[in-house]
Amino acid sequence: MIILSTHLLSILFRQLIGKPIDCIHDNNKEQIIWQSLRSLHNVGPSHIIMSSISAAKTGGKETMLQMYASSKTSDNQYQTFRIDFPHLEGCFTGTGDSFSALVLAWFHREYNLIVSSLCCFLHKFLHLPFSFLQSACEKAISVIHQILLKTIGKFLYSSIHIILKSFI
Repeated sequence: MIILSTHLLSILFRQLIGKPIDCIHDNNKEQIIWQSLRSLHNVGPSHIIMSSISAAKTGGKETMLQMYASSKTSDNQYQTFRIDFPHLEGCFTGTGDSFSALVLAWFHREYNLIVSSLCCFLHKFLHLPFSFLQSACEKAISVIHQILLKTIGKFLYSSIHIILKSFI
């Protein structure tokens, strides 16, 4: 599994594939992202996540971020998905590392829980779509988002408290 920021993906893509990720200047930047993920699959990894893309770069709202992911199945098909989530203002350290750790933990947990359950039966024999990776990414984004909201709230509370103390 590879989890990359857009900056690292651009460097890796250029090294492995031989051309920059932004070499095509057309209106469908989202299609370029999907093609880039498929090209990286050809190098070897079965799961790839590209996180923290400004939605404005792909025609979305400036207040949103996007995460793109792709899994290559054993029959050479691709399960792809995109998750949009709110951009929170601030400079936060360690969110990428935390996101990676959470995705891996949730992926492992989801896979182990579902492999032994009825959901796995339905997925295998009825061909219902289920992505362990998508479920793990959704949960990881939710956890990181909640942590950052609490961090921002505590920062604002302590800032207001310090300001009020200076007036007393």
